[in-house]
Amino acid sequence: MSDPEISIDNAASLRRVGEERVREIDGVSLRYWELPGNEHYLVLLHGNSLCKEVFYHQFDGLMESDWSLLAIDLPGHGASDDASDIDRQYTIPGYADLVWKLLDSLEIKRPAVLGWSLGGNIALELAGRDASISGIMLVGTPPVGPGTQHFADAFQDRALTSPAMEGDAPAEAMLEFLDDAVGPLDPMPSCFADAAIRADGRAREIMGAHWAAGTGGFDQMAVIAQWHAPIACVMGAEDKLARIDFVENVQWHNLWNDQPCILPGCGHAPFLHDPDRFNALLHSFLRSLI
Repeated sequence: MSDPEISIDNAASLRRVGEERVREIDGVSLRYWELPGNEHYLVLLHGNSLCKEVFYHQFDGLMESDWSLLAIDLPGHGASDDASDIDRQYTIPGYADLVWKLLDSLEIKRPAVLGWSLGGNIALELAGRDASISGIMLVGTPPVGPGTQHFADAFQDRALTSPAMEGDAPAEAMLEFLDDAVGPLDPMPSCFADAAIRADGRAREIMGAHWAAGTGGFDQMAVIAQWHAPIACVMGAEDKLARIDFVENVQWHNLWNDQPCILPGCGHAPFLHDPDRFNALLHSFLRSLI
């Protein structure tokens, strides 16, 4: 298992290939990191209170592949603006709206989507709308909600009490959450800590309350049981937030490789903990979509 080889001081130093760009969508300046050059696009969606730079190993590892890459800072996260309409845009359906409008404005057709944690829930929301997506890789994402019916079965206890869902979580609590979400990393890129502290607390609070209320969004278990395109499910064997046994026992209509892929020695962010093995798995999944 490989950790970052250099000490990282800021987000820009992780973006060794491609360019950071910005586009205004529905009153929000969204920052995205793009490595263009190929017809097929992989869109990468980060998790709660993190940023697009968590995928730097994937940009490094897939830069000579047949795929263009695009990672987005969600509103209220990373270098993107806070939401212009917080009650609408700080929800999983609202995030999906902004992501799809950005892709449409960039004329990106039928992408594959890699969604990590919250990013995976956004990807499944898009699938529920029958968006034109060639395939989805879920990473650390139990397909649950809207509503709390399956939360206790899908998440570890510490995830259910995480400060990452609180609007006024202090910096110390967010750093503890960060350790669960992306740790252990040595060294920990400082921009990850910056992102966790920078994230708009209203985004955590509104998104969590909206999803728990069950008043909007597609039933994610119904989506995976019906969606026609391939879905890969990747979990770290030592995930501190999501439960492996849940994803192993839900009903999938078109689960890639017919079973979840469990990466030993990895936590909630296996693309950071074992990037070589993860990238090989990702590349194999992407090849199957062409």
